[in-house]
Amino acid sequence: MAVPSNLFQDVQAYLVPSTLDQAAFEETSRLLSSNGARLHNFITEGINLVVADQGNAPEVVEARETFRVQHVVTTQWVRVCVQLGCTVNPRPFAPERRQIFAGITMAMTQLPPLDLHRLWALAVAHGAKCERVLTKKTTHLICGSCTGKKFEVAVNSGLKRIVSPNWLVDSVLKLTIQDESRYPPVASTARPVTLPTTTDAQAIHDLAASLKHEASQLGLRPQQAGQPQQHVPQLPPGAQAPGAFGQHAQHQRPPPLPPVHPAAVQHPNSPLEPLDPHRF
Repeated sequence: MAVPSNLFQDVQAYLVPSTLDQAAFEETSRLLSSNGARLHNFITEGINLVVADQGNAPEVVEARETFRVQHVVTTQWVRVCVQLGCTVNPRPFAPERRQIFAGITMAMTQLPPLDLHRLWALAVAHGAKCERVLTKKTTHLICGSCTGKKFEVAVNSGLKRIVSPNWLVDSVLKLTIQDESRYPPVASTARPVTLPTTTDAQAIHDLAASLKHEASQLGLRPQQAGQPQQHVPQLPPGAQAPGAFGQHAQHQRPPPLPPVHPAAVQHPNSPLEPLDPHRF
């Protein structure tokens, strides 16, 4: 995918050196400057993007509280934007964001389509990697009922963490991983999944960017002409979207970032890639 040279033309950026290693600093500086951004050596008025891989750095606090910088992101945000050829929602890339599912790889089965999509988005928003098939890297199977091929394979392969969907939801609501032994999958799909309706429902709608990131990691190609478009979640009425670069929105509702291109969004029911020999 060709990256427009003016992708970051409205960006006035500051990179926090204390949070980046030398390689990350150089790569991020190159990606920003070569795509139109202007880099600064200090945080000053007019800075509208701060890049830091650690949220507890003094410069991050100063940027948010003193200079009211709305967009504070990790280096991953810059790479994803370049890979996709458009700026994506920065919220899932905030360095302060607590990724409670970091290091966890999930698969899901025996769920209604709506719950599947929402739980998939919720998991990715909080740091999990979600896959459509079981692999040797799978750590958790989110299982709506004790039936189906994935459940049988997981049991026969000795996967220890086979849990109900409410394990995922409760972990998010309590911001800590819950004891998996308390969430065995039920025998049928009769029990409804209680999905969050406030803070984390908002996170679900903010997740088009996270799903695009998942898509970029899976190496998806742009949507071809004639293929049906996939649904992209939208912010609910009244919710605020992040402000555009170069604009201050302290006393007014900020305009949204450029829309997420739906072609790059990876959904749970997207066509499977050919399985490699290590997948089971």
